[in-house]
Amino acid sequence: MPPCVVRTHRKLGGDFIKFTASAGLLSAGDKAHWPNYTVEEMKVIVAEAHDCDMKVAAHAHATEGIRRALEAGVDTIEHGSFLDDACIQIMLDQGTFLGAHTLNLGYGDLYGGAQRARTDGSKR
Repeated sequence: MPPCVVRTHRKLGGDFIKFTASAGLLSAGDKAHWPNYTVEEMKVIVAEAHDCDMKVAAHAHATEGIRRALEAGVDTIEHGSFLDDACIQIMLDQGTFLGAHTLNLGYGDLYGGAQRARTDGSKR
């Protein structure tokens, strides 16, 4: 997401930015453990949004996507299915919120997604 996209959303009346830090558990053709942006790219998104007084939410199931989004300074992590203790501590230290509205997924959906979202891509 280039900085101009953040500015365009603001000019069109947007009051927050949400981007995908990692793929979804049920995303066809994606592996959920794949991060979508580097930390540096995320920092640009966050800086542009914060400069415009906009909050930033990161869609992130996988641990690496969550870690990168936190390092970039997002305001909320959406989903956070594979939060680890280190990420939880960072969230507490930074005051980052968790939008964990995925808790209503069925066991089969979560288990199937978990097979695709392991941080190392394995199917253990």
